[in-house]
Amino acid sequence: MRGSGNDLFYGGAGNDILSGEAGNDTLSGEAGNDTLYGSIGLNEKDTLIGGSGSDLFVLGHSSTVFYNGDGNNGYAIIVDLGSGDKIQLKGSASNYTLNKSLNFYGTAAKDTAIATNAGDIIGVVGDNTSLISGLNSTFLSYV
Repeated sequence: MRGSGNDLFYGGAGNDILSGEAGNDTLSGEAGNDTLYGSIGLNEKDTLIGGSGSDLFVLGHSSTVFYNGDGNNGYAIIVDLGSGDKIQLKGSASNYTLNKSLNFYGTAAKDTAIATNAGDIIGVVGDNTSLISGLNSTFLSYV
């Protein structure tokens, strides 16, 4: 599913593919092994919720880093990164940094921000600084 504007998309019990495109979108895969695509656009804050199952949060593909070029004005917030889930990024670990001292989402708990070496935050793992131990974490994959 995809659309423009500020959209709210829900998957179901199957293995869903959700893509919000333009706007500040909320994508919720719910049950199943879902693929949730962030946005190539600038100045967008999308919320990605995998739900149960092994989910893939796509923040880049072989030709593009998503949310890149607008500093901290656009990024994906990944609400429920868990066992079996992956965050897909373009390039390699050497293209990114992690910052675990910020609070972008939810409670007073710190978040893990994934940023390009140029300083653009492209993804935030909400209320969690322990799952992603480093840029070679099993939760991260590179294309």
